[in-house]
Amino acid sequence: MRTLTIEVALPDPRLHPNGGDRWNHRMIARLKKETRHESATMARVAIARSGLELPTTLPWPSARLSLIYEFASVRNFQNRDDDGLIAWAKHSRDGLADACIVANDRHFTIDVPRMRVSRDGGNRLIMLVTPTEEIQ
Repeated sequence: MRTLTIEVALPDPRLHPNGGDRWNHRMIARLKKETRHESATMARVAIARSGLELPTTLPWPSARLSLIYEFASVRNFQNRDDDGLIAWAKHSRDGLADACIVANDRHFTIDVPRMRVSRDGGNRLIMLVTPTEEIQ
């Protein structure tokens, strides 16, 4: 099965749906752009390491996206719900589409996000992307 593993830093907390500062639109726009760019860059690195070729094997018509949030401590994820975690990864998901994994991010089927404590004490988002024709 061809599964791409893309690891990025956690999105900025201000991009979370329950995050704070909504009045500084320029700052929020910059954070969204940086998150999207980092995700696209790391996705291109994962594509290069996997040996998939563009455009012959990518973009996939559709793909399953699994989100794994790693936090430094259990305290960091005790009060988080799955719909907020999916929304928090929106700009990272857009970056995957920018990297031509799928033609449009609406072609992702998103699994329920998982959370776990990081072994090395870091905070990160791990995205596992698998083409849907291989899942059946």
